[in-house]
Formats: sequence, structure tokens, C-alpha cells
Amino acid sequence: MELVKLNDENSFDPTPKLKSNPVPIFFISFNWEDNYCFHCGEEYTKTTIKVLEIHTIYTNT
Repeated sequence: MELVKLNDENSFDPTPKLKSNPVPIFFISFNWEDNYCFHCGEEYTKTTIKVLEIHTIYTNT
């Protein structure tokens, strides 16, 4: 039986050496009741949305 070289140029490593990322990944909460950042504790900014009233279309029958 022939021995196989592990450091052969044609060998394929399916698990490459991973490096950790120096930039932290922050997640945003999708809960509409959360008002403060989980990481720093600052209050989220709020956007005002004007809702159009479309109920008049359905009441004119």
C-alpha cells in the first residue's frame, strides 16, 4: 500500500482555516415594542408614517 502525502499541491482541504472577523456583528430587534438597543442601550429613532384613509372607498356602495 502506498502512503499519501498530506501536503501535496493537488490536495483539497474541504475545511479551510477560518479567521475570526475583527468587526463585530450587531443584530437589530424586529420586535416593534423594543425601544432601546440591546448593545449600547440608546433609544431607537422613530419615524412618523402617515396612514391614508381608504375606508371611504368601501363605504360609498
